[in-house]
Amino acid sequence: MRLILTASADTTIYQRYPVNNAGLDEIIEVGKIAKPEDLEIAYSASAARTLINFALPSSGSIPETASFYLNLKIANAQKLPYSQQLDIYQISGSWVEGSGYFVQQNVNPRDGATWSGSNAAAGISWSLAGGDYNNYPPSQSIVLNEYPMQDLRVDVSNIMQAFIIDNVNWSTFKGFLIKFTSASEADYVNEGNIKFFSKQTHTIHAPVLEAVWDTSTF
Repeated sequence: MRLILTASADTTIYQRYPVNNAGLDEIIEVGKIAKPEDLEIAYSASAARTLINFALPSSGSIPETASFYLNLKIANAQKLPYSQQLDIYQISGSWVEGSGYFVQQNVNPRDGATWSGSNAAAGISWSLAGGDYNNYPPSQSIVLNEYPMQDLRVDVSNIMQAFIIDNVNWSTFKGFLIKFTSASEADYVNEGNIKFFSKQTHTIHAPVLEAVWDTSTF
């Protein structure tokens, strides 16, 4: 059995622009960012992290043993160090996508998730800047060592299975946070950046979460 879930919300949060919301951009970013006016600023303060959520079906509709794959389509990747690692965590705090634009145009309504978290969700802020996430197993990492970089299909079964087992109400799932390692984010030499298509894309390449399980009988 295969179930495809489309993203219900996604956005990018930017360390250098901590109150900018980018909920309606057609791309989501991970890594480091720089704009022309920022070239004199060290890349060690320029992390970009992606938040992405999926509305899970009713509890019990997917077995605890199902395998889960996060599928992200590449829009662009540049300046990636060889064997760059991406880390994926389960978001632990509430957030909303928002209606801001950052990449397409500098319009940033204060109604969605930002790095500072002042509007992570209505009346709720992050505990720490950069997003609240479970910084302990289960999490998932992937090492990027292909050139040119390929679309990602990341096995996140360990994250999803743990969530399903621990939660009676699946509607409490708050999604994934995707980032470079903390060491890479702090490395001023690292200028790597990956852009994926977001749920707002006008293409067929929106993010999806794929659930797979065996229904065969003998």
